[in-house]
Amino acid sequence: MFEKIGLFYNVFRQGQAVTDAAKLKNKQVLANTLAVLLTTAYAIGKNYGYDFHLSDEDLTHIAAVAAVVFGLFNVGATTASTDKIGLLPARQSLAEQQQAMSDVAAVEPAKPLFFQPGSAMADSDNPLAGLDTTYRP
Repeated sequence: MFEKIGLFYNVFRQGQAVTDAAKLKNKQVLANTLAVLLTTAYAIGKNYGYDFHLSDEDLTHIAAVAAVVFGLFNVGATTASTDKIGLLPARQSLAEQQQAMSDVAAVEPAKPLFFQPGSAMADSDNPLAGLDTTYRP
């Protein structure tokens, strides 16, 4: 079961795609066509005086849910049907991961921007003693 979840998750990586992309694209086109046909049928029916017993608020909620569902399906179907794009970055080989880790280890740690060693006066009554209070744009 976890293998199937992993396979589903990996389909959204760049460089990965489903085996039968045409089937997924056909389902995507079918879903888009049904959405357009249902919207058109509702508009035509409303124009000819047919009452669907739905308030404007109900229609707004239905449209919002449909937009989210169809939007997520379109993004998922488009991403999963091609290996050129992906929601997740391409998986790196072990050698590439080790090279990236050695590059990170070779980077010098950043120095604090406003710390000036030796500038603090511990015996002063001024609470701002030792702080650099110059304006920096």
